[in-house]
Amino acid sequence: MSNPESLAADLPGVNVELVQWPRDEALRANLARAGVARLLLVAADADPPEVVGVNEDWIRVPADERDLIHRAQRLSRWVAHLASEQLVLDPNRIVHRGGAAVMLSELEATLLDELLNSPGLISRERLEWAVWPDGPPSSRSLDNLVFRLRGHLERLGVAVRSARGKGFVIEVDGRPLRPTS
Repeated sequence: MSNPESLAADLPGVNVELVQWPRDEALRANLARAGVARLLLVAADADPPEVVGVNEDWIRVPADERDLIHRAQRLSRWVAHLASEQLVLDPNRIVHRGGAAVMLSELEATLLDELLNSPGLISRERLEWAVWPDGPPSSRSLDNLVFRLRGHLERLGVAVRSARGKGFVIEVDGRPLRPTS
């Protein structure tokens, strides 16, 4: 493999720094504090770190140069996506938008996932079924959950609006979220 540090400059999207792990642990910490995306090059005889940041990934070396480039490109696109104005719910129940992020509970994440995957007005019944397949615990459960979700999303410029008696719609910067297809 050629010098991997030279590959970082040729990536589309967000710059990704290549860091030798565990040798350059201090560099990794400094880059993390600065918010720089990192691809950790894990030594063959080392364990990868137990915790990996949302703007970080790792690959064991030696690695095929194509695999290294692919992993760095994927990380670059992911971090660019997170920094965009688009609303992103990651698998760890963290919702991202414009470089900001908030952690959601499991129920809040399930509700948001349904709202994001079905843009437009969604009935109360459909949302209740998505969150509680066996039925909501009480008649106010959905309203209480929406209230909590609104509090989190407000910081990201996102609102959950209600259409009295009909359902809910998600809005980003005051505009209803539209299907992406």
